Amino acid sequence: MNTIRNPWRLSSLAAAILFAGLLAACGDDGGNGGGGGGVGASTPAATYPRFAYVANADSDTVSQFAIDSETGQLRPNGYVSTGDRPYSVTVDPSGRTAYVANRESDTVSQYRIGTTGTLTPLSPPTVTTGTAPSSITVDPSSRWAYVANRESHTISQFNIDATGILTPLSPPTVSTGNTPYSITVDPSSRMAYVANQGSNTVSQYRIDATGTLTPLSLPTVSTGDRPQSVTIDPSGHTAYVVNQNSDTISQFSIGATGALTPLSPPTVSTGDRPYSITIDPSGRMAYVANQGSNTVSQYHIDVTGALTPLSPPTVSTEVAPSSVIVDPSGRSAYVANRESHTISQFNIDATGALTPPAAVTQTVATRNGPTSIAMTKGTSPVVYKPQWAYVTNFESTTVSQYRINETGALAPLNPPTVITGNQSHSFPVTVDPSGRWAYVPNADSQTVSQYRIDATGILTPLSPPTVNTPFPFSVAIDPSGRWAYVANQLNNIVSQYRIGATGALTPMSPPTVSAGGGPSFVIVDPTGRWAYAVNNFSSTVSQYNIGATGTLTPLSPSTVGTDPQPLTITIDPSGRTAYVANWLSNTVLQYRIGATGALTPLTPATVSTPNAISVTVDPTGRTVYVANGPSNTVSQYGIGTTGTLTPLSPPTVNTGTAASSVTVDPSGRTVYVANGPSNTVSQYGIGTTGTLTPLNPPTASTGPNPISVTTTGTIE
Repeated sequence: MNTIRNPWRLSSLAAAILFAGLLAACGDDGGNGGGGGGVGASTPAATYPRFAYVANADSDTVSQFAIDSETGQLRPNGYVSTGDRPYSVTVDPSGRTAYVANRESDTVSQYRIGTTGTLTPLSPPTVTTGTAPSSITVDPSSRWAYVANRESHTISQFNIDATGILTPLSPPTVSTGNTPYSITVDPSSRMAYVANQGSNTVSQYRIDATGTLTPLSLPTVSTGDRPQSVTIDPSGHTAYVVNQNSDTISQFSIGATGALTPLSPPTVSTGDRPYSITIDPSGRMAYVANQGSNTVSQYHIDVTGALTPLSPPTVSTEVAPSSVIVDPSGRSAYVANRESHTISQFNIDATGALTPPAAVTQTVATRNGPTSIAMTKGTSPVVYKPQWAYVTNFESTTVSQYRINETGALAPLNPPTVITGNQSHSFPVTVDPSGRWAYVPNADSQTVSQYRIDATGILTPLSPPTVNTPFPFSVAIDPSGRWAYVANQLNNIVSQYRIGATGALTPMSPPTVSAGGGPSFVIVDPTGRWAYAVNNFSSTVSQYNIGATGTLTPLSPSTVGTDPQPLTITIDPSGRTAYVANWLSNTVLQYRIGATGALTPLTPATVSTPNAISVTVDPTGRTVYVANGPSNTVSQYGIGTTGTLTPLSPPTVNTGTAASSVTVDPSGRTVYVANGPSNTVSQYGIGTTGTLTPLNPPTASTGPNPISVTTTGTIE
């Protein structure tokens, strides 16, 4: 074992090959809508929530999530770029299109919502608004969109055509009070209301047959100090306005003409600096995000429309909650916390009170500065369907390719293998988020093979079929699918590439960044903000910020220490916790990912597991699995509320031969383990407690000495 414990005294190429042999013999880690309480947030919805979108004002992006309708969990689904300072996102009620108000570029970005929930820019990708658009909403008929322009004191009004494109109405704008911030439309598409921060009023309009807004005979009604958000209950009988500086909600009845009349009492108290209000789909409950007190106020709505605080009257969030929304089924609520860059997730109990979710982590990381949330709905829940699996065979320079059948078992494709780099020892396959491209690092030929994945799952070489990079051991792709990073072990660098329209990699400028000693594995967090490289020789993890152009910049500190000989790293789907497998010390290190991206050890800092080679987290974020090399086992752990790991019962399952890699399929139903010496992949079903049970058959055949397994899937 001395040779295995100290392989780095050999020549560089021999060391690389021996490290590969170690991994192989003993790794891959394997609509509701926004606008500060716009129409989507107060419109009755269908049974199932499907996708969520979060406008990140401080990073010029929209984070995309799929929603688990049973647990309410938000599952990361990539992100897209927007204009400058996106403050509000909304989706049209049909769920076809999403719109984002970009406050500092005076535009609205417009996107098509794909069947998998991803956003694709329309043509043109943006339309011009007034100055400083702060809120956007779509009317319930999906015919018109309205934008509150904070600094030009207007509402931009648009027609929505059959493709979702916005076209200015005539006239293109109407005047409001001073500093309009939020706009909403009633459920009948007859009336619109605008909260005017600077004049402490709500403007009230009639919507005519062409979508144009016409002020009522009494054009405004008074509110409290600095009205921030306005919304309407699903019946269309009551309107609510949060007043940021007076810490109140103004509540109004809506008359037959659409005019607002104060209820009795005319106001109710909130927490400090209320920022956003939403009503649940049943019209029974109201929730207010209080930015100054880091809470959500929760209320019951009585038959008159008046609000009564629940007991307790508030629940805690993370820092600076800026938006709150209830999912279309009325079972879960979500809060965007601007300064902690997270979404707080809550279950809604029978009384309407918000409670922490039992089955999933309470917070999910976003990109910087989340300010608004929108959701789509549907007649069926989101389902992740596994599609293909790829196994790199270390001793034959091939990748085995499989279809994942209904039971989770692997079935070989035709042809069953493809060739990788010329006479190369290949490491894990990495697939881009769209499922169109695959990349294989070939260590001794110093190349990365690049492939197109066709409709049948077959890998077809791109042109060119490879790109040069020194001693690559691992490839990671950011969640937007635009950038790729390669850990080059013997040169102590990470190469960085742009992914072109054809899937081919092009070096960035600069083409590389420094890492620690012997980077063996690189990963990008689910938000796409941070990247981490595991440095096998120096027993550290390098940590980086990902810039707007995809380039990596070391964090401060640039590295964190690990136990001896770390090999792989994984991050849980909430983006809050990272785990590192340490071969020599027989441990898994567990870290909290901080607001700056820096890793901080949890307490305890490690859990014991023999010969840890590869570590992975299931898509629900409830379980962790570790492939234990020559121990011929997989350790299985539950993830606690703080992110710490606790062994399941039993704590391990036997793989028969050396387990070099472990991965979980996208549905979270099946685990696959590459067993190098036996030329097989073990396949397991995941039980309700997270424990593994062999499938029938328990293994699938591979090429010689499989080193890793990668799976893909799609969303239905």
